[in-house]
Parts: sequence; structure tokens; C-alpha cells
Amino acid sequence: MQQRTEYSRLENVDCPNLQINDEHSDLKSLRSIYIKWRKELADYEDLSLIIQKKVLELDEYREADTCLLYADYNHEVKTDMIIEDALRSGKKVYMPVCEPECRLDFYKINGFESLHEGAYGILEPYKEEIFTGEGDCICITPGVIFDTKGNRVGYGKGYYDRFFQRFDITSVGLCYEMQLSDSIIPSEYDRPMDIIITERNTYVRH
Repeated sequence: MQQRTEYSRLENVDCPNLQINDEHSDLKSLRSIYIKWRKELADYEDLSLIIQKKVLELDEYREADTCLLYADYNHEVKTDMIIEDALRSGKKVYMPVCEPECRLDFYKINGFESLHEGAYGILEPYKEEIFTGEGDCICITPGVIFDTKGNRVGYGKGYYDRFFQRFDITSVGLCYEMQLSDSIIPSEYDRPMDIIITERNTYVRH
């Protein structure tokens, strides 16, 4: 991936230099470790603000007429500012619902009033207008671990990987710099992110 700004790791987080793949015998433990580190970020709201502002400045976001966004959970990078800006700008905004058989569908919202508390306390849209792939679309994507080549480790169920097999759209992964690993070896089913944004850097896959 092309790096738009100088890369450096956070000095105050002890991140290991790891090569990760889906056959890693301890991948479940690694997820737990990274989630623990993420939850320990006392300034995650400030870092989220920086990351969200960078999304709003992204050409791919400005040019999109349709945005797929997640409702942040468990100290993921927050998305409220992006949701508000997209709605205010007249973009179509869709948010995800986890369906049986690890299927991810997105449904249109008109505002935060279109959301309700779903599984695990995560906000979900009401199932009214489903996303079918129309428009110049960008998908803002969460994750647990990323690398600078665009590879991503999620929560282990493959919801987003299956979704990106159905829809070929621009994907933007949001994470904190401490969530970056040196290398993730993807499986044949993994779809790398087109762009990854952290509070320090923006990485673009070519």
C-alpha cells in the first residue's frame, strides 16, 4: 500500500512484530490481546476524532453518493461524525445487520432515530430499505488487526469478507495505529482493504 504520511508506531504501546494468518494456532488469543489493548486506550475518543476528520477529507468519501458505515462498539474507532456528515451532505447512508449464516446486510437510515439496540447492545438499523449495490459507494469497515498492505483480521466470523465477495466496492478500514501488525497472511477468502486510516497515517492499496 502507498503510505501518504510517515509511519511510526505508538511509543507507549507494546505491540509485537507478528506474522498472522488464519491458520495461526493462537489467533483467537491474538484477537483478545489486541481488543484488550484497544480498550485500554484512554484517549480513544480523541484518536477517533482525528481519524474521522481524515475520512471526511478523503477524495473517495467526498465523491461517494452512498456510504456504508458501522455503529462503533467496544472502543472501535467511532463513526458518529461521519454518519452525521454523510446524512447532512445528502449521501445515502446504510448500516449493517448480522444475519444467520454469517451474512451481513446493510439497511438505509435517515438519521440516528432509524437505529435501535440489537445484539450485544450494538445499534442496528430497522430492516426497511436494503442495500443492493447501487451508487458510487464506500464501505467504512471496522476490524481487530490490520497491516499496511490492507489485510485485515476481524472478529472471526467472516461477515465482512463474505459481504465483499458479493459487492465490489471501495473499502476503508478504520483503526488505531496500535492495531497494525507487521504482516497478516490472508486466506483465499480474505478481501484486503483499499484504504486504511489511522490517527497517524493513511495507507492506499494499488
